[in-house]
This record gives sequence, structure tokens and C-alpha cells, in this order.
Amino acid sequence: MKTRLTELLHIETPIVQAGMVHVSFPSLVAGASNAGALGILGAGAMSPPELKDNIRQVQALTDRPFAVNVIPDNTLLGELLDVIIEEKVPVASFGVGNPQRIIRRTHPAGIVNIPTVGSLKHAIRAEEGGADAVIIQGTEAGGHSSYVSTMVLLPLVAERLKIPVVAAGGICDGRGLMAALALGAEGIAMGSRFIATRESPVPDNIKDMILQATEE
Repeated sequence: MKTRLTELLHIETPIVQAGMVHVSFPSLVAGASNAGALGILGAGAMSPPELKDNIRQVQALTDRPFAVNVIPDNTLLGELLDVIIEEKVPVASFGVGNPQRIIRRTHPAGIVNIPTVGSLKHAIRAEEGGADAVIIQGTEAGGHSSYVSTMVLLPLVAERLKIPVVAAGGICDGRGLMAALALGAEGIAMGSRFIATRESPVPDNIKDMILQATEE
């Protein structure tokens, strides 16, 4: 399937594996990227040396595009961005905080920037600030960035922005992907669904709990 997101990221399917701290390690990232999606390394709790080591592990496992997720307000942000630029990571992902701190540093290096936002006003500001795409995260998603449902937020943002919009929150299968596309998204991002994969480092009892969970 081709969308503007797949063309922007040079991936085969419009799916993004969310950058989850303590979960999105090299095995999961490379597994997602090798399957044609965009794997994201969750670097929120990593030091610069740890990040460099993890990036190189990903690079040893895949030659496909992948991203690194950082937190804009991290006190080590400058050093982490140095590593991302030096290691030629193709995509930067980030959430709550001022996206300009990252976009201004990484864009000159040719890195694609995809911030995660939880409101229409923040999506507009991200586009105005030079973001290449945005992940729209409803209240159903992790990351704690919105109080609005994905189904309400997504079409509002998709109508206003010119850059590709990725939907996140409550999506776990192909039906969710089709629904997101119908609401104007160019792709989807999933977190919990990827926790339950073989490549995920999460213990099996937690994976089983996710698989057996009810809608509540």
C-alpha cells in the first residue's frame, strides 16, 4: 500500500511501531522495519553512549529505515541529537515538548521529523515549524498528550494540515488502518499491539495479559 507516508519514509506499509521506553529495543525496531513498517527506537531513558550502542544494534539487524524517539525536554537532548546525526538515523520522533529544539538541529542533516501531538493547535504549530509529518495521538493512546478521542481529533487535523498525518490510539489491526485512512490519515502508529509480538522484549506473561484483556 502506498501513501504519502510510505513515500516520505521509504517504507512498504503505512504502519509505525511506537517508540516505547523500555520496550522499543533493537529486536523490536528491526523486526518492524524488516516487515516493511517504520520501527522506532525508544530512547527516552537512554544515555548518549547507550543510544549509540542501540542504534548500531538496529543497523546490524536491518538495512531498512528506522527512527529514534527522544524527549524534547531531556537535559541530555543536545548530546542525544549529536548521536542521531552522527549515526545517520533517517527519522527523528519526539513527543511532549517544543519540537523546534529538534527540528532545527536535525533538518539540516536531512533527517525526517515526525512529532507526536495531541491537539489541533499543536499539530498546526508543528507543521508551521517544519515537521515533515505528525502523529496524532488521541486519548486512547499512550504518551499522555490528549484529552480528545482519536476519532474526533484525527479528521480535524487531517482537514487542516498539508503534511501527512498518522493516527494513533485504539488501533490494533487492518480494520483500524482502514478506518484511519477513511478519516484522512496517511498511516497509523501502534504501541500495545507491538508489545505482544515475538520480537518484543516484554515478558510473556505481560503479552498474554494484553492478548486476553477485555475492552475494559
